[in-house]
Amino acid sequence: MRRGLLRSGEKVPAEVCLLDREKQLVFYSHIRPDQPLAKGERRGGVPWHLLEGAPTLKEVIPDLQRALQGCLLVGYGLGSDLGALGLQRSSSIEAKLDLAFMQLFKQRSPARQLKVVAKELLHRDIQAGKLHSAREDALAIMDLFLQYAHQSPDADAAIIEAHFLRDLMTSRQV
Repeated sequence: MRRGLLRSGEKVPAEVCLLDREKQLVFYSHIRPDQPLAKGERRGGVPWHLLEGAPTLKEVIPDLQRALQGCLLVGYGLGSDLGALGLQRSSSIEAKLDLAFMQLFKQRSPARQLKVVAKELLHRDIQAGKLHSAREDALAIMDLFLQYAHQSPDADAAIIEAHFLRDLMTSRQV
């Protein structure tokens, strides 16, 4: 997710992207801030003309929750992203894995920023310059997960929990 800053100093979502395990796009949207933008203004590097016709956060949330239903949500710094989206206590997110707090990544890269971890472990530059893309971040996160998750008990536990919850939800629907 890419966030922008309002005049009040509040961080708000500007762009959200979900990929599946095969790195295929599941959900993508720009998010128009509730406060109007001046012509030429940007939020999180997103130009106003892309945000002007975009849905609001309130309009995006139901579709985003449907896309997350029954999934293991993998991210980097999920607490702040979910907080900005207002989903930190959402029942639609049944299982999540935050790579930023996995011991495996702390041992391999003491850095806390995704762009530094991606550079050190994936040998990839992301978030270059002033602008960065939520999709680029999502691709890096998925690559980190796919390349390193098999080495981590944290990931194994989250994957098992996600499968258990999915099976439990499926059995209740029958």
